[in-house]
Amino acid sequence: MSEVLEALLPKENGLEARLELGLAGNRATMRRPSSSKNWRTKAVVDKPVPQCDVSADSSCSSDSSCCLTSAKKKRLQHGRGTPKGVRSVKVVPDGADLSPPVPMKRKCTWITPNSDPLYASFHDEEWGVPVHEDRKLFELLVLSVALAELSWQTILSKRDVFREKLDNFDPTSIAKFTEKRIIPLKSSGTTLLSEMKLRAVVDNARQTLEVVKEFGSFRNYCWSFVNNKPIINGFRYARQVPVKTPKAETIT
Repeated sequence: MSEVLEALLPKENGLEARLELGLAGNRATMRRPSSSKNWRTKAVVDKPVPQCDVSADSSCSSDSSCCLTSAKKKRLQHGRGTPKGVRSVKVVPDGADLSPPVPMKRKCTWITPNSDPLYASFHDEEWGVPVHEDRKLFELLVLSVALAELSWQTILSKRDVFREKLDNFDPTSIAKFTEKRIIPLKSSGTTLLSEMKLRAVVDNARQTLEVVKEFGSFRNYCWSFVNNKPIINGFRYARQVPVKTPKAETIT
């Protein structure tokens, strides 16, 4: 490199060029021959400015601005900078569900993490849900009769057996049950209820048909006690729920 710099230094008027290298920069000292005294001139050769590829950014107006732009581009390429006015966004894969999360439903205190899945499913899907279908209402009436002898968990586990033996809870069909239909239900290997409760189910089916004749449907009869609107209680704890209420006694 020194040879290149010396080749660029002027050599006229009897001047002699010398190159001095240092940390502050490359300096060339120009002296007259030794015959001349007390004359010394210094010319400073600046460090070469890094050259930029102007083609990378045709809008650059100078080398310095071009280098600055290139440096910014490099920072952006490596993720170390974000242009002003540009907000980062979250990339979501195709087909991803963007709907907000569904809040979890509150459960009654009688449902715990250790509860039977069938019991928990009844709480989530049926408990407190208004019912307007006659056959479904009669099914709940039959299961309520069974509650006098069985726990609710046992009733739910035998629900399909009840449905099969009691003709899918059809009150019109059950009302026609005779002794020949009742006795096998009592003596079969899959005993559901005692004979007294089985006869109560048959009697309720017959009474339900009478209600339908008078009120048009079992639904109309049941919902007339609450003005066709569900009763929403404000009990905070299970111990606050009464065993029975005047309204329930009236319906019974």
